[in-house]
Amino acid sequence: MLSNAIYQRAVKITSLFSAASQIQKDIGAPEEKCMVISNGIDYPRFSGAKRKKPDGFIDIGAAVRFAKIKDIKTMIYAFYEVTQSFPNARLHILGPDEDKQYAEECRELVKYLGLNNVLMPGRISDMPAYYDKLDFTILTSLYED
Repeated sequence: MLSNAIYQRAVKITSLFSAASQIQKDIGAPEEKCMVISNGIDYPRFSGAKRKKPDGFIDIGAAVRFAKIKDIKTMIYAFYEVTQSFPNARLHILGPDEDKQYAEECRELVKYLGLNNVLMPGRISDMPAYYDKLDFTILTSLYED
């Protein structure tokens, strides 16, 4: 009921892939409002990722560049809150230091909050293999174009 009400009021309804768009249409989204904005992921390359073997940790990954628009500081603050209930959580921030000053500010924030369970290995050459180490991924952003 809520989805239908929202779909009727929406100007545009976007999804990242056609199967998601079809689900939206199936549950009431008007076809003329629907639009797929591909997220640019090479699905065949990443579809072989295996479920992480249980190791007692909740591993959260973020494949992101260190840039202010990606709002990594909010991600770090949110992760700090997560660790209050789940001390076995780990955050993997994977990506290059696009904005070196911002990246350093993020590292300082991790230290200030006392988070020893945040890993920042930089750019990863084999992302599909690294995803095998994660339970799920997240992404923060101030806005998307």
